[in-house]
Amino acid sequence: MDPMRSFQLARELRDMGCREISLGDTIGVGNPLQTRRLLELFLGGKGSLKPLAREEIALHLHDTNGTALANALVGLEMGITTFDTAIGGLGGCPYAPGAAGNLATEDLAGMLSDMGIETGIDLEKLVDAGLLAQQLIGRKLPGRRLQAALGRRVGGEARQAAST
Repeated sequence: MDPMRSFQLARELRDMGCREISLGDTIGVGNPLQTRRLLELFLGGKGSLKPLAREEIALHLHDTNGTALANALVGLEMGITTFDTAIGGLGGCPYAPGAAGNLATEDLAGMLSDMGIETGIDLEKLVDAGLLAQQLIGRKLPGRRLQAALGRRVGGEARQAAST
């Protein structure tokens, strides 16, 4: 959708009482420059259209092209603090065959922790949840931090989960 049309619709939704607008890259092909330009429009406004506040915007990023974490970092640098994520990168897009899942919760939480940003998330428990999710669905999940953490655990739990 045209970014300006998206901005107009977002403003209409806000004017109707919507408190959060989640901007989605649901097929996971957006890049950091596109993310920056879109957020500049939404946060800066255009003409007579007033901007949205940072607190009113969330980002919903899929990782098909491997850029979800980079796009989240752009959002973070621009003051966005709400991100839709999924354990292990679960998800997909039913109308975009081949699209990858959502930004993995542990990838974003791990990056934020590495940057010294407090999230209140226990990363070890998050990895435990990722392992459980893998076992429940019977396949290895794409989350990079999840797989790295599982690979470091004693007993080879990452290998066991991938073979179930």
